[in-house]
Amino acid sequence: MRFLIFKTIVLFLIKSIPDFNDVFCIGIVVFAFITYLWTHRKPKRYVKLIDSYIEKIQNTSDKNMLLEELIELTDETIEREKNDKDITELLKKFKSMCYSGNIKNAIDVFDYTALVEIPGKRKIFNMMPGVFTGLGILGTFVGLVLGLSDLNFSGNTQVLEQGINNLISGMYLAFLTSIAGLVSSLLWSLIDRKLLNYYRKKNRHTSFFV
Repeated sequence: MRFLIFKTIVLFLIKSIPDFNDVFCIGIVVFAFITYLWTHRKPKRYVKLIDSYIEKIQNTSDKNMLLEELIELTDETIEREKNDKDITELLKKFKSMCYSGNIKNAIDVFDYTALVEIPGKRKIFNMMPGVFTGLGILGTFVGLVLGLSDLNFSGNTQVLEQGINNLISGMYLAFLTSIAGLVSSLLWSLIDRKLLNYYRKKNRHTSFFV
């Protein structure tokens, strides 16, 4: 009884949405795009911000002057980024290490974990490719259920023909959502890994100049 009620509600919701096939597929793609932007929003900005520190280190040979300039740059950045708790806490830690006089230890504060993994919520977003694939599979089952729901072999020829048309429409949804999920998963993984490799290279590049 409960299953029949649940089935009726689900079918009603699906059929009440115009062009459900397109909406579901576009939803997967939009969700993939939003999560990509969200996870790389801060790491991209933080890695670019570190370029200003690399420039200071490259252009200043005197150690004492370098420490002063790095502290001054850090104060300016903290003021500019005061609404971003993640980077300001990191910069404050860097500043306190600069006062000890050890630039190497100070620069080590800007490690991959602090710049990318924590602000990018990587523990969550590393699961996204699997989520997109799962949504595609979900759409596959929804499409099959939708197609089979109107299939009636006990009716006349016209009813059976209509049921077959609905089955084909449901199979179209099933295959289309699977493709959308798989493509989103593959593209997300490809672009995400490329950017993560870029972050790692920049992080090693920073340590090289100390």
